[in-house]
Amino acid sequence: DNTSITEAVANAAKIAKISPENKDFKSLPGPQSYSDALTIDDFISKETLSATPEQRADFAQIAITSAHAIDKRIKAVAGAIAHSTNELLIMNSLGVEAYTVGTTSTVNLTVLAEDGKEETAGWSADSRKDFTKLQVKTVAEKAAQKAAEGFGTQFIDPGEYEVILEPAAVG
Repeated sequence: DNTSITEAVANAAKIAKISPENKDFKSLPGPQSYSDALTIDDFISKETLSATPEQRADFAQIAITSAHAIDKRIKAVAGAIAHSTNELLIMNSLGVEAYTVGTTSTVNLTVLAEDGKEETAGWSADSRKDFTKLQVKTVAEKAAQKAAEGFGTQFIDPGEYEVILEPAAVG
């Protein structure tokens, strides 16, 4: 509402007045021309818009079954399967006006394993525009494999170590 917008602008102005000047800041961007080669179908998935609770439940069952099939020590599969529609509007005082809308679908799983002596965990996720294209089985298998391979870990002393990280998404 108008009152909330007025308060947000007033708070932003107060913060700007007490913030140190950024010496590297040159200017806000000005108006740009954007290609009209993309259509709404490039950003919106009709399958995601019409996804049902039953479809999410089916994906959850695939995740649980797939994770348990990796190793007999898998004890629990937890996570979320979700979809959303997002809108983004950008405007500035130099005339920039841009708008986009899009759908996003995600699966995010943590798999727990235990062997009587140790407990381990593995995690994996995937995100897609189209809900039906989520790699649920692959995510579950990857998280379960990480949990199964986690047995026998050792404590190390605090310090600096070189590490290799992996991407968060499957596809």
